[in-house]
Amino acid sequence: SVHSVFATEATGVVERVPCIRLGDYLNANGIARVDLLKVDAEGSEMAILQGLGDRIEQVDVIVGEVHERLVDQAAFYGFLKQHGFHVVATWPAHYATDCHMFEVARPPHP
Repeated sequence: SVHSVFATEATGVVERVPCIRLGDYLNANGIARVDLLKVDAEGSEMAILQGLGDRIEQVDVIVGEVHERLVDQAAFYGFLKQHGFHVVATWPAHYATDCHMFEVARPPHP
């Protein structure tokens, strides 16, 4: 658990993996709209959302987990609010005290 792309005091094990921005993935695979996006990225939540680029406008609901020691809460929820999302709910994660679960949504599209 708590695997992250950020350096920590952990074992120092490094694994290189290929990555693609989420917006580029959606475009490359012809995905026009995302009804529900689950984000559980061990501290990389902002990078994932920013990687959507303008495609964030085609996402309706986002649920996930935020590690409070790795993610600036004001920046995270401020970014979502700037893109039309409102917080539906937040609740503590069942296994840790430094992270919580969330659901954000935008008004239904026509």
